[in-house]
Amino acid sequence: MHIFDPTLSTITYIRKHSAFLLTVICALSAEFEPSQDPTIQAESASLALTLRRHYEEMITWITCGDYKNVEMAQAFFLLASYRPMSDSAMSDQTWLFLGTAIRIATELGCNLVCYSYGNPRVREGQGEHYQRQLRNTERLWINLWNLEKTLASQTGQRMHLADEGVIATCSRWHRMPCALRQDEALVAQVELRRIMIAQGDHFNTHVLRSLGARRRVAHSHQPDTALGNNDEDNTLSTAERDQLLLQLSYFRNSVTMDLKRWEERWLSSSSSSTTPTPLQITGPLSLDYAALVTYALPLPITYSVDVTPELASLNRHCYISCTNYMATFIDRSQRRLMDHITNSTIISTVYAVVFALDLARKAGKSEKGVDFGFVSSERVVNLARLTARELER
Repeated sequence: MHIFDPTLSTITYIRKHSAFLLTVICALSAEFEPSQDPTIQAESASLALTLRRHYEEMITWITCGDYKNVEMAQAFFLLASYRPMSDSAMSDQTWLFLGTAIRIATELGCNLVCYSYGNPRVREGQGEHYQRQLRNTERLWINLWNLEKTLASQTGQRMHLADEGVIATCSRWHRMPCALRQDEALVAQVELRRIMIAQGDHFNTHVLRSLGARRRVAHSHQPDTALGNNDEDNTLSTAERDQLLLQLSYFRNSVTMDLKRWEERWLSSSSSSTTPTPLQITGPLSLDYAALVTYALPLPITYSVDVTPELASLNRHCYISCTNYMATFIDRSQRRLMDHITNSTIISTVYAVVFALDLARKAGKSEKGVDFGFVSSERVVNLARLTARELER
């Protein structure tokens, strides 16, 4: 669990600070009991239902009461990340749980500043417990920020949490005293989310806005076209095409360079040990998902000019990203490194599979001028089947 410090958050510590968090942990543990024994499975399912009813009753007085602590926010984060997903978006409570966790953490000031940076007692070899408590609050906020950005990219919701306070100063947080193995992955995820946000803003601000302006100009020139100014329109269309191709090319190359720099910083220097770090496990998956989502931004748009070369390049990048994602996910799962994954990871995986299958449907064909001959439908289908098998396990 990226949110807990095992040295600090022992059963005794959690029981002392929050019966609610302890109940949520026990309920989720019973919900995902790995035993193959039917008797144990039945007992676990019954226990999970009982504990679920208990913590749902506790939620009422927690949200209405005045007392708040970090452990309460951690419990709501767990529910947002691991509670079994509902069958419909209308009944899904993920945003409710995440929003409650964010509200509690904000009231406690977890988002304000990295107080652990200025703890002089740690430099003197003292106050380790207090340092871990400070980092516990900061780790909570970094997890909340990352999850909010992830869910926003998956659901199309507007992002609310700003890049300030703890997030703005966390670049060296994973190298400070009392840092954990998973802290590196959290900071790397923040950096990757920044790239996705920046590139999305660039695309929406420059490419989309410019495309909208061209459409307005084109509509205003329609009467002139009827009068026979075809040469002028063709010249204008060629200039528009060249400019839009240039903008799309700049966007694609910018995404490639940013993701390459991220990979070189966070993944290339990872040490090869018998026990992989959390970043080594999830980093490549996060990178491929970020690439897939970002490269795909220009694809659903209808263009008034021929930008086939850039659309072909973007589709190729997306194909590489989603197939790499599936291959990496299968590898990690078969090595038993993905036994406990969050709901958002499942959604990202399903998205990669569906995107790849859509490309496989176009394999060997030409759609909107784009030749999809680079797609291997057989490879995609095999990877999709193996991924589905690992998800069902």
